[in-house]
Amino acid sequence: MRDPQAHAQRKRILGRSLTAVRADQEMTIRRLVELAISQIKTEAEDGRVDVYKWWRCLAVDVMTEMAFGQSFDLLESGGQDSPVFKALEKVNMKVMLQAILPEVLMSPLKWSPIAWVRDVVCCTEVMFGHVMAALGELRHSPKCNTTMLGRILSEDNSKSRQTALDDDEMGSEAAMMIVAGSDSTAATLTYAVWEVLRHPILRQQVEDEVAALPSDFTAKEVEALPLLSTVLEEVLRLYNPTGAPVERLVPPSGISIDGWDIPGGTTVYTQSWLLSRLEEVFPQPEKFDANRFTNPTPELKRAHVPFSIGSRSCLGMNLARMEIRLALALFFRECRGARLHHNMTDDVMTQVGEFFIVPKGGRCDINVP
Repeated sequence: MRDPQAHAQRKRILGRSLTAVRADQEMTIRRLVELAISQIKTEAEDGRVDVYKWWRCLAVDVMTEMAFGQSFDLLESGGQDSPVFKALEKVNMKVMLQAILPEVLMSPLKWSPIAWVRDVVCCTEVMFGHVMAALGELRHSPKCNTTMLGRILSEDNSKSRQTALDDDEMGSEAAMMIVAGSDSTAATLTYAVWEVLRHPILRQQVEDEVAALPSDFTAKEVEALPLLSTVLEEVLRLYNPTGAPVERLVPPSGISIDGWDIPGGTTVYTQSWLLSRLEEVFPQPEKFDANRFTNPTPELKRAHVPFSIGSRSCLGMNLARMEIRLALALFFRECRGARLHHNMTDDVMTQVGEFFIVPKGGRCDINVP
């Protein structure tokens, strides 16, 4: 959505509903995180476990629980035989095809004789179908007023006729939230586990820090942990999952940036992935430094915008940070002594993707004692 006024109106509607259900978020996220950790430990009993898979299941279930009051139950199934899970795996490929092919050539591919091509082209339709079904159930659910989308559905039409979203708009927003909030969160959690387990001394320090938390620790208590916090920020810097260029339109009056005059109406691209690698701000930018954010400079703070900034900043960034912190704290507390499986190499974890940046191998295998 490139129109500033339309975007601001849409963000107000969604932001209002998200704020209204915020009080219940931590309890819901904690419950789902505990289930994810339990599944990780159970699968690890067979020798190894792919944490990337479970983090993706967690992220989808958190987003759908927030939106609809019930999850898609990916944590129960591990994503096996789930159309939603399979569709999410193909979103990056569809984005790549859309960047290459015009719509007139994309549409006929729905009937391609090649199964994986059909699946890629139809992945967003599959997601939208499940979202619309969940919206239909939400209308008759006693949880309607306690969910993000339910709050929008139940708004007084006489007061919100100009601002409420119709079903298709809500469905599109819900599908986008699930896609944006699942791949990005799962990738961040996966790379955090990858980097901490690669550094034995750091792993020991993180495990000791989270072990000192009380058994009923809160998200606020996790947020106050200095080492885990700096590790998270460095992961968000080095492995920012939203690496795709984002289009912006220069205002009619034009703009001057660092000596460059850009005419009004020009399409420009912002790129947080490159910004996070400015060597004058982040010395040795390709190196993972768990202490980089211990005493950040003003320039570092200004350049570190993993969730974007201003009116286009991520609506769910506080939710994402809470989910990631709780998941990492519980993982390193409950899976103490975890190690990377011997098949894990730098090549497997190389970042790839067109919209969301994810591990090249599509997995992150670990052993849990």
